[in-house]
Parts: sequence; structure tokens; C-alpha cells
Amino acid sequence: MAVGDTVTWTYEVTNTGNVSFDASEIVVTDNIEGTITNIINQGDGDNILAAGETWVYQKTGIAQNLTGSASETQTFKFTGNSGLDGPEGNIRTFTAGDISVKTSAFSRDQHGVWDESFLGSFSSGLGVTDASEGNGGNGLHRVDNVYRDNFVLFEFSESVVVDRTFLASVGLDSDITYWVGTVDNPFNNHNILSDSFLNSLDFTQDNNTNSSYSRWADINNGEVAGNVLVIAAATSESHPDDRFKIKKLEVQEVEGGIYQNIGTVEASGVGDSDLSHYVNTNPQPGIDIEKFTNGVDGDTPEEAAVIAAGDTVTWTYEVTNTGNVSFNASDISVTDDIEGAITNIIDQGDGDNILAAGETWIYQETGIAQNLTGSTGETETFNFTGYSGLDGPDGNIRTFSAGDVSVKASAFSRDQHGVFDEAFLGSFSSGLGVTDASEGNGGNGLHRVDNVYRDNFVLFEFSESVVVDRTFLDAVGDDSDITVWVGTADDPFHSHNILSDSFLNDLDLVEDNNTHSSYSRWADINNDEVVGNILVIAAATEESHPDDRFKIRKLEVEKVESGIYQNVGTVDVLGVTASDVSSYVNPDSDIFGVNSNGYA
Repeated sequence: MAVGDTVTWTYEVTNTGNVSFDASEIVVTDNIEGTITNIINQGDGDNILAAGETWVYQKTGIAQNLTGSASETQTFKFTGNSGLDGPEGNIRTFTAGDISVKTSAFSRDQHGVWDESFLGSFSSGLGVTDASEGNGGNGLHRVDNVYRDNFVLFEFSESVVVDRTFLASVGLDSDITYWVGTVDNPFNNHNILSDSFLNSLDFTQDNNTNSSYSRWADINNGEVAGNVLVIAAATSESHPDDRFKIKKLEVQEVEGGIYQNIGTVEASGVGDSDLSHYVNTNPQPGIDIEKFTNGVDGDTPEEAAVIAAGDTVTWTYEVTNTGNVSFNASDISVTDDIEGAITNIIDQGDGDNILAAGETWIYQETGIAQNLTGSTGETETFNFTGYSGLDGPDGNIRTFSAGDVSVKASAFSRDQHGVFDEAFLGSFSSGLGVTDASEGNGGNGLHRVDNVYRDNFVLFEFSESVVVDRTFLDAVGDDSDITVWVGTADDPFHSHNILSDSFLNDLDLVEDNNTHSSYSRWADINNDEVVGNILVIAAATEESHPDDRFKIRKLEVEKVESGIYQNVGTVDVLGVTASDVSSYVNPDSDIFGVNSNGYA
């Protein structure tokens, strides 16, 4: 019987004589489970156990872990003659009797960030040199918690009961924190320490002292069996001062046990007893996860769900215990490589907080479908040079093409009171410039994009979505700081928009691109590669001493195509893991030959 499974004891009580017994005269007991009172079948139901009649009593419980320590003790000795420092993440192997263990070192800084460290083997035992300790000189190659917390991971070839460890080369103190647990074949599948890994282990405890001498530390008083041990310099000290090396480790081999209990019935001076037993099955933990996006399995891109940008996405994670070992809810961790920890359980099977063999739990996470349009890498360059006059009709629109992408450009200005107005957009030998209503006929260099009197804006409305990459600013005055907006509107190339604060606020991206140069320059913009069919470039709008004047000579954009959103659900239970992917695309995606109905 697997550890954690439900055990049902059934007690069949039969009157084998010729004298009837009243129910009040019958006492059924179990030498371990106590008095048994639950009668699930009372024969003819008249409360009299007549001659030849059988009543059935029942008791339930949880199967125990019957693995225990044998008397045979093995002692690992970790002495050696290594250097004080070496490659981080190294693994050392030791053997005692027919048990082997692989050892490695880790450190965790004050921010909770983990890193692999060098594990040395010295005349006084194992020590750790982490990345903050240089070459490990001046005693810094010990297991300590002075700068970073040091951890030593022991991964055994079989389950053992750790008994005690000898700490040598002690500095001021040798307080330790240790963890014991079981994972899947750690001797052949090396683990990387993390907070989540430690939290998944079965047992943790501190072992403290006020001595600066070498000592035997008796640990694991609960005799927890496991194939993983972690020993660290105490991790919860307010004034950490622990330094030591791990010289020896005593463990006991383990063997499976048997649970035996005795049922007894007594009735008016007569009685009988009977035995029953169970043993643990050979533990074979197993776990599986199946992930769905809006109900679609979507393991391959061709099977991806079709979801419009902005719609609700529901990810469902079906976690099934495929082994013969039950798991507590606290042992189960479900994560998504993009969405993070998944904690919302919408169906917990029988609801007893134990994921039994064959049982399935359903986790769920929701989100908003993204716009998956992305860059193809194909670049088009717009050239905005021309020979217009310095001034003309406000609100004029100029059209440009690059490859098969077209854009309509227009100009606006905003005064100190926040009032927007259309302006004249000129096209000159050095690019696009703006003459607003405060700048007369645009002479004396006032036909540039500037923020000296009013803030000038140039609106670009594209024939299709693009990823704006960079713009070339020419005819620069004192400076060429810019503010940039990128977003998406409904067919702006054919439905011209009028700029306003609310229009700008509705766009997806706003960013500044600043410089201290008065020279012409390429301005790299839209570093997040936001896709859109609207671009607005303005002389910087938040300057305390505005002095920006320039023309927009060129604009580089990348063409786009629809992409795929694919995320991976992973379940981890005491080191046993499984993963599954699912995907979605936006409607009308053709990257995998999928039409708007989602069928290939």
C-alpha cells in the first residue's frame, strides 16, 4: 500500500454459537486503532446478533511510511587535499560501504539569489568558497554565513537515515540548518538548490551550539528517511558568525517495515481475535500535467487555439498522479514559464488535500490575449525630403511610400494651455518640418519641429502595422530631444486622426529619446519593438528649458507578421516533474496555415 493512501480495515463479526447477543454486549477493538464502533452492515438490523448472523465493522486511516533505519551504520569521511578555490558547481563523490553520495556547494546572497560555489575537500573536511570570498584565503573557504549563506548538498545513491555529522575547523560558532527529503534518483540526476527545492523537502531543523570547538552534531532526531541532505551555516541568525567544515557524516541504511494490527471482539465473556497487515508498495512516484488554452490542447503550433487580441485567455492545467505515492497539497508546485506560480485549484478531486494515485486536480489561470504581430526583420526606409515652401495650409497631409508600405504624415501643435491645433507640414531637403500658427511664415528656422513656442508634433498614419525602428533627425538646432508615441488605431491610413492628449494617452507606448548633441543623428526608438500603425514624433514635451529644433529626414520600419504565444506548464512534486505546452495565435494568422476558424 502506498504511503498516504487510505487504509480500510474491515472486521467481520459472526455469531458461531447458539446464543444471541444484544448490540450493547458486543465490543470490537483494534490494538492500534482503538475501539471500533462504525457498523456498516448489521445483518437484519434488529440490534441482535443472532446465531449464524454476521455484522461488519469498519475503520479507515492513512497508510504510514514504514521505511525505517536498520542497525547498520556507515560513516562517510570527507577529508582531502584540494585547493582553496576552483570551478564553481564542482561535484565530489564519496563512498561508505555500499552507499555513495555526490556533494556540491551553493550560496545564497542577502537578496535571496542562488549561485553555485566551489566545494573543497581539506584535511578537516568539506568547505565552501563562494563568489564573494575571492580565492578562499583567510579562512573564507569554510561553510559559513558571514557574507553569503553557504549550503552543501548531499545526493545519495539510496535512501538513508542521516544520524549525525562531525563539524571541524570551527570559527566562532557552528550553528547549522539542515534539510532531509526524497527526490527522484538524485545521485544520477543532479539538483540545483533554490528556495523552492528546499521547501519541497520533508524535514528541516536547526542545530545550534555556543561552542567554538569541533563537535558531533546529532541531527534528524525524527529519523526521516531520504536520499537528499542539505547542511548550511545557520540561515536565520541575526548576527551570523558560523564557520566550519564538514568532516564526517554517519548514516544508517534503511529497510521496509510492516504494519500489523489485531482486531478483537468480546461478547458476554467470549471473544476472538484476528490479525491483518500491510506493507508499503515499492514507491514509484509519478506525475503528469496536461495544459490547455481555452480548452484546446495545442501541443503543436498547428493545433494552437485562435484568440483575438484583448480577449480573455483561460489556461487549464490538469495534474494527475500517475504513480503509487500520494502527495500532500503542500508538496505540489504548478508553474507556468510565463504566467508564474499557478495556485488557483478549481477541482481538487475528492477534496481531502491529498493527490492520491490516479487522482486528477485541475488548476487554472486567466489572462488577456496579446497582440502577437511581430517584426519579420525586413526593413523599409522612408525618405521625407522635398522642396515645399516654408508655410502653407494648416492640416495638410503628405503621403510617402517605402516598398509596399505607405504612410500619411501631418502636423500639429500644442500651446502652453494644452490646446492642440493643426499646423503646416513642410517637406524640405533636410526632411519634414512644422510651421505652426505662432511661427509666422516659418522663416528664421522656425519651420522645423521644435518646442520653443509651441510643442510641435508629426503624426504618421501607416497603411499597415509596422515596427518602428529609428529615425534620422537633420537640420538640428541647439538640441534634438524627442518624445515618441506608438500605437494602433482603426485603419488610420484611410481614416485620418486629429491629435489630442486623450488620443496620445490611448497609444501603447510613449518614450523619450534624449541627447546633448547639436548634430544630425539617428535616434533609435521603440526599443520594446511595439507593433502599431500610428507613430507620433514630437520635440521633447517635458523640457524645463525647451531648445529642440530639427527636421525628420528618414524613418526605418520593419514589416510584421503574426506570431504565436506558447507557454509551458510544469508540475513539480518532491523533485518529480512533468511539463506540457499549449499555444494560441490571433485570428487570421497564416504563419502555420491557420485560418480565422482555427483549423489547418
